[in-house]
Amino acid sequence: MYDYIKGKLIRTGDNEITIECHGIGYRISVGPSTIGKLPNPGCDVELFLTAVVREDSHKLFGFHSQEQRTFFEKLSNISGIGPKTALNLVGHFELGDLHFMIVNGDTRALCKVPGIGKKTAERMVLELRDYMIKTPPPSSTRSSSKTALDALSALINLGYTPIASQKAVDTALQKQADLALPELITTALQNIQ
Repeated sequence: MYDYIKGKLIRTGDNEITIECHGIGYRISVGPSTIGKLPNPGCDVELFLTAVVREDSHKLFGFHSQEQRTFFEKLSNISGIGPKTALNLVGHFELGDLHFMIVNGDTRALCKVPGIGKKTAERMVLELRDYMIKTPPPSSTRSSSKTALDALSALINLGYTPIASQKAVDTALQKQADLALPELITTALQNIQ
């Protein structure tokens, strides 16, 4: 139905933005990772879109990349995962990390996202694992080594949010890229906010 929108960013909220395109304001639901990559209001922006049409609502969901949109669509097709939960998943993890968690069956890390329980995480792994194994992991702006992903998972399991954990691991890797897992976790804990 819709592929993308290009227009002026009018306002941002916690999980919704408004983009004006040719005199029409479009209210679009977005995740935290997309919000973090938006310019200031008044600037031009382009997002990839998915329309979700139900009996009681018509909503647009926006993503900063086509990969993120594809992942959202795969997730929202799983029984028990609606658009809001799928948006939380793609908004809280880098796609490479989410790919790694599903391929390796890391349900504990997946359960840290609001709206994901143990059974839903297990269903997600069961339904997507074969697809993910055949699909190369999405590109990431940071290291997606096993050590970095294990450190990220450890911080999330300690109770830190996925976004804060990711930033702390990124900061630690920028200081020294070849840290062993214990040192990486220790350094990331020192940087966590």
